[in-house]
Amino acid sequence: MYKVLLEDSSFEIHEELILKYELLMKKEISIEQINQLEKENVQYKAYNIALKELKKRLRSTKELKEILKKNEVDNKIIEKVIEQLKQQGYLDDNIYTDSYIHDRILLSSDGPLKIKKDLQVKGILPNTIEEKIKQFTPQMEEERMNKIIQKQLKQNRKSIYEFRLKMQQFFNHLGYHSEVVQLILENISYDEKKIYEMEYQKIYRRLAKKYQGKELENRIRQKLYQKGFKI
Repeated sequence: MYKVLLEDSSFEIHEELILKYELLMKKEISIEQINQLEKENVQYKAYNIALKELKKRLRSTKELKEILKKNEVDNKIIEKVIEQLKQQGYLDDNIYTDSYIHDRILLSSDGPLKIKKDLQVKGILPNTIEEKIKQFTPQMEEERMNKIIQKQLKQNRKSIYEFRLKMQQFFNHLGYHSEVVQLILENISYDEKKIYEMEYQKIYRRLAKKYQGKELENRIRQKLYQKGFKI
């Protein structure tokens, strides 16, 4: 973008318009020409806004349209800019989807269903999503889940029942397939004895202030049962 200085004002236009209208060769310009320049320059301004956004990171077509709308660009201009960027190879939803899935696999714990849902919000076509999400293989899904489970087990203080329930809710929220979640969780097993004893003592200290004898023991058992321990 270059600034054109007039006697009593100035305006910015794109370099291609300077060349197109040979402004470097002219010392005079009419009001009609200025109006035409400003009209044509709107698309170049929108184009530059789009390019700046794409330099920051890849965008989907829908995302870029929304950005241009926020910058008060007319819909007709938006469509022209989008088409220009696609022709130049700067905007490609296929490349965007590949990159997005790859990054989410590497940089997050999200499962395939959550990634698919987020891509839908970004305006990616269902067929494109289904094709590209294949890089998130079932084997990869299981490996990620097992890795998360092993990490959670290191700090676990819950019964197997409660731990499975917690992980089921966790994986459902992250968008893993329910059948895979169920299969993985069924294979979870560990010795509950130490956890049981710790939980028993914690409940005992709390309830012993109010209850004694058989009633105390029954209430402790009830609490342990609610936490999924087999009495």
